[in-house]
Amino acid sequence: MAKFKGFFTFIAFAWLWGCGFFAIDQWIASGKLAWLGTFLSGWGLPGWLLLRYWRPEKFRADERESAGLTVVLSGLAVVLLTDREIGNALYLALLNLGLVLLYLFHFSSLQHPPLPEPGAKFPPPVTADGKKLEISDYLRQQNVSGVLLVVLRGSFCASSRESLAEVSSLAPALEKHDAMLLLASAEPEEHWSAPRPPNGRRQGYLSLDIAARENQAWIEAGAVPLWVRIFGVKRAGRRWRAGIGAARPSCWLLDRDGYVLWRFVPDNYRKPAPVQLLRSQLSRLGD
Repeated sequence: MAKFKGFFTFIAFAWLWGCGFFAIDQWIASGKLAWLGTFLSGWGLPGWLLLRYWRPEKFRADERESAGLTVVLSGLAVVLLTDREIGNALYLALLNLGLVLLYLFHFSSLQHPPLPEPGAKFPPPVTADGKKLEISDYLRQQNVSGVLLVVLRGSFCASSRESLAEVSSLAPALEKHDAMLLLASAEPEEHWSAPRPPNGRRQGYLSLDIAARENQAWIEAGAVPLWVRIFGVKRAGRRWRAGIGAARPSCWLLDRDGYVLWRFVPDNYRKPAPVQLLRSQLSRLGD
């Protein structure tokens, strides 16, 4: 299903970009304002997502990408008000809206396998070097009372990079509750570029083994976007094409013994946990 969604997402966005170019051509050729609306309906969401990919810490969004959806709906409104002939401009704008809604409500949804419930022991993940990480042993080595584990979808995901930029503000709360932040993804750490919390002892990074059977609850095989498979990701002046995997984003608060105190398991990968929520949940470590 993940490969199916990825393939049709790629086709849908290729159509939206192409429709935008076609609308510009028709607008210049005919001068009809309706084609401007078709252009907005085609490029509204892809343009917004491109801005988010470039500057996720600046262009923030919600689950439904309200800014991009507003542009798409505004484009459709322009077409409805100006296309008196009810021609191709209107049909294309309606088709574009349908593709946008499919992406927002279906193509980016998540289906999680059975995961540990609060009160259960957190299963040890397998790192990229093939070793099992027992959370309780790791926390004793770090000499902390608990850990906030944040699983990131991938460095190609604007929502994941937005979360990574925001968690730097958790440093005082981590210090207060004697906890640490453990980031995890299916990519090497060097693929990421974001500010780090000032206290290095309070943060760790876990690169998950994509092929390990124990990690299948966290890894979503086939969910890497097609454009990432083809072009890779570019960070710090270097383009990476290997070692890229997709994880199911989630957040976990674990005590010193590795038991789950709280979890955040979204049904959409564009719905990261707000940093205010993460900060408030840290108080559970003192209960």
